[in-house]
Amino acid sequence: MNIVEGTVVSLEIPIFRGSFRNAKFVRDATIEKAICIKEKYGHACKHWFTFEILESSDSDFPKGMKKRMQGKNAYRCATVLDQPKDEDQKTQSKKTRKEINKLLF
Repeated sequence: MNIVEGTVVSLEIPIFRGSFRNAKFVRDATIEKAICIKEKYGHACKHWFTFEILESSDSDFPKGMKKRMQGKNAYRCATVLDQPKDEDQKTQSKKTRKEINKLLF
């Protein structure tokens, strides 16, 4: 599975409440349809995605909201529904950016 800009996904995100050290699992929030509008490699090669929610029945994630997720979490929670037509070109660009980022940091 590969997520690039323009990829449409379904997300099932775990929701926790409480303090960071003593967080309690509450439920799984389901977002039926979201599109990846931005992806980037941050410091130390951490991959980040920004999703715009297109369809959701969950009140915590209304339509039009933007959700930012780290790659290790996004790939675990996402199910790809549709890929963009230029996926191969975007995948190659992603690999190039990752290699450049490794050299810089």
